[in-house]
Amino acid sequence: PPFAPIEGRKVRIAALHGTPSNSNIIKFQLSQLRSLLRKEAEWLFPDAPMAWAPTEGSTFPSEVPRSEGELRIAQGKDFVQWYHTAAHGTDGSDDIWEGVPECNSFLEHFFEREAPVDVVVAFSQGSSAISLFVEHLRRKRLPLPWRLAVYFCGGNVDDAAHQLQEACGAPLLYVSGGANDPFDGHIRPAVERMF
Repeated sequence: PPFAPIEGRKVRIAALHGTPSNSNIIKFQLSQLRSLLRKEAEWLFPDAPMAWAPTEGSTFPSEVPRSEGELRIAQGKDFVQWYHTAAHGTDGSDDIWEGVPECNSFLEHFFEREAPVDVVVAFSQGSSAISLFVEHLRRKRLPLPWRLAVYFCGGNVDDAAHQLQEACGAPLLYVSGGANDPFDGHIRPAVERMF
């Protein structure tokens, strides 16, 4: 069924950062969109619940030390993550993700506390955290607490223990880096199957 128009208040948008990241970084990433919507939207910027540290010897992009530019944008705020990838698989379903129950619990409390939330805008691992939360809510037979999700990259669930058991069907706008994104060939088809 169509949603009733939002009247008498601004649209409430929750913005979930990637990893390693924090709310200051996604505020910077979304600065142009926030400027365009400044009169119509109220933004919410949660910080992920799990601490992050570089993984010694890893060359995986989310596991290497942060650049000077990222450190400046973070403005002293710790880098955090929604869950931890304990092992990277090879086929898109055999990663091992730790901290997923804590991530889901954090998001459940966040959306209860901040209701109503109309839109979720998420980047990279933040998008995957929302996909995990969609399956968490489906298993509990609870409705999604937003009207629309917008994923900037990410959204895939590469740990078989947490993959969506059925397509969600909720409105989703997916924005990818296309040919310039080395993960797009894997992530976009996975997100299309889920939504």
